[in-house]
Amino acid sequence: YFGEQHLHTADSPDAFAMGTTNTQDDAFNFCKGKPIKKSTGGGYTVQKKTPYDWCAVTDHAVMMGLLPMTFDKSSPLYDTEVGELIRTGTPANLDKEFGILMGAVQKGAPPPGFDDRDLQQSAWEAKKKNANAHNDPGKFTTLIAFEWTSIPYGQNLHRNVFFRDDVGPAMPFSTLDSDRAEDLWTYLEVQRDMGHETFAIPHNSNLSNGLMFPTRNSYGQPINVAWMKRRAANEVAVEILQCKGSSDTHPALSPDDDFADFEGEFKHMLGTGGVVGKVNNSFYRGAIIDGVGWQESEGANPHKFGVVAGSDAHTGFPDNEEFNYT
Repeated sequence: YFGEQHLHTADSPDAFAMGTTNTQDDAFNFCKGKPIKKSTGGGYTVQKKTPYDWCAVTDHAVMMGLLPMTFDKSSPLYDTEVGELIRTGTPANLDKEFGILMGAVQKGAPPPGFDDRDLQQSAWEAKKKNANAHNDPGKFTTLIAFEWTSIPYGQNLHRNVFFRDDVGPAMPFSTLDSDRAEDLWTYLEVQRDMGHETFAIPHNSNLSNGLMFPTRNSYGQPINVAWMKRRAANEVAVEILQCKGSSDTHPALSPDDDFADFEGEFKHMLGTGGVVGKVNNSFYRGAIIDGVGWQESEGANPHKFGVVAGSDAHTGFPDNEEFNYT
């Protein structure tokens, strides 16, 4: 079976800030092979030639679904500074608005008005209801999902989180709750205790500055067997290819591999102005080797990962057919 496990729509604040208005409906319909109108780049019709069997829309948990509300005059978000900036549509104001949002994520504090739990709850419930509406057993499967976007000092620690049932969690877990992977694992463990089968998949370890496959936990302590087992139980695969480059390996790590630099051009850490991160502990192939070493020395392997790929498209549709690329 083939599907998309990493896709953003207008409900992701960065996607909406960049002009995307395509919805989760559009995303699922596109993956089914139906034509949709592209919201950016001219608004023309796009259609996937090879329909998928399944799809997970992984909008960012932080401020999920709130930015589209800034265009609704009846919404309390209409008169916010972010709302006024984004409605002008000028490049300068959009840059300012984007900076406010990214700064809020870094500080762990949403902009005024965007900390309304009732609004967040309504947006999340709408997404779950929509995902279930598109689920068509035996023909097309949808997954309730979201992206946890921890990025301390530009070091990418993002994970996509997936649920098997059609109920899902009461709320997603965002970086405004915590930017530590250990806290995300606690959230996943609690969800499983409540009957919601779930797991996470890290992505863009290539931009993690060596923190995605660390030798120390987020508190700076050496990782131990308990930590290793928790990671193995909560993170079952690694996304090694998407639009922000390959996380498989690096020429410095695999000098005899002619393809070590495949799709590796995106090197700088996000939002840092061009800072290049550490190579060690940032790539999948090295993590697999380290995991074997942990198994032999400690009796536990935190890196026994499967492999996936994803688009990470922020347009509402995964435009990844080379013969049909728009």
